[in-house]
Amino acid sequence: KSKKNFKLNKMVLLYFNWKYNRMSLNILVVDDSKLTRKIYEDKFNEKGHNVVLAENGQDGIEKYNTKFNQTENIASGNCDCVILDFEMPDIDGDKVASKILEINPLQKIVVISGSEVEKLRKAFQEMKNVVEIVQKGFSIDAFVKKIETGEEK
Repeated sequence: KSKKNFKLNKMVLLYFNWKYNRMSLNILVVDDSKLTRKIYEDKFNEKGHNVVLAENGQDGIEKYNTKFNQTENIASGNCDCVILDFEMPDIDGDKVASKILEINPLQKIVVISGSEVEKLRKAFQEMKNVVEIVQKGFSIDAFVKKIETGEEK
């Protein structure tokens, strides 16, 4: 068992070393607003990051599976961050986050919403340790910096 833990720990260390020594990030933006997707895409591209856009929850899950599937090798097809709208017409953000976390329990997910804080806390109660919630009304430049640096709340 300790050999297995050592191998797992070594793999996790290699992954994080690889992840944080890269200059550009791979980001999945899932939002039903075309304008919002465009704003994120422009700002992150301006900083040299790679952005994949999804127009709704189902599209987000499919793109995560095809572009960022992490089941074979944790370092290949890496998604550094999923930026996820909470309220979407087909599948709400909590369901999308849950599906993505089934694929990769270590995935960083930032949920953006204008909903009441209490409603969001309830929706993400079981994921509160891995999903960060950000209320709308933030500066896009500050948000990009936050994603780049990995700073919590």
